[in-house]
Amino acid sequence: LRVCARFVCTESFMKTFSQIIRNYWVDLVLLNLSFLLGCIPVVTMPAALCAMDRALIVLVREGNVLLWEEFRDEFKKDFWRSLPLGLLFGGLLFLGYFLLSLGMGNFGTFLGPMFFAFGLFTVGFALGRGSYAFLMRAMFDLPNGQILKNANGMSALRGGRGWLPIVVHGVGFLFGFSFFPYTLIVIALFGISLPQYLICYLLNDPIQKNIISPWERMQAQKET
Repeated sequence: LRVCARFVCTESFMKTFSQIIRNYWVDLVLLNLSFLLGCIPVVTMPAALCAMDRALIVLVREGNVLLWEEFRDEFKKDFWRSLPLGLLFGGLLFLGYFLLSLGMGNFGTFLGPMFFAFGLFTVGFALGRGSYAFLMRAMFDLPNGQILKNANGMSALRGGRGWLPIVVHGVGFLFGFSFFPYTLIVIALFGISLPQYLICYLLNDPIQKNIISPWERMQAQKET
């Protein structure tokens, strides 16, 4: 039964995923370009990521989206609130890159593998928690402290799928690095929006199950 359930789930996911690509590939390209334009000043990158996640999670949850309106409104709304998250997770990614470089440069010594392992852990931590944090920043009107608390809890929760963003970003990095510079064209067109859509799709169910549904039940109990 478990095998059948997993097969049905995978089949359903692939069907939905292919439908989205077929019906909304133009929107994914436009969203990708909007994100890149929004990131020209580096300080706007966190707001652009929140805006992209907002448009994509609406697409995932409702099946359609007013792409530009969602992107524009979320960009304005979370411009300042997303900056602390950008500084935190951007700093962690930089630290992870530094440790990886330090480890690779000293791999023949005792400290090299240790620095490399710490670097991998730091990058994975930043990608896993950061993906949840930016997505929930786009979904909920909560203080950043609560966003980070929920992101940590969901990433560590069994069934929270906190490891999936690491896999998605890791596969994307390997693909981009292996076929560079040809992948620059892919990155410019949908190399950011497509992985982010995949992350939003995969993390939507745990958020619905563990955050939104309990809150809705609590509100229903208060009304009765």
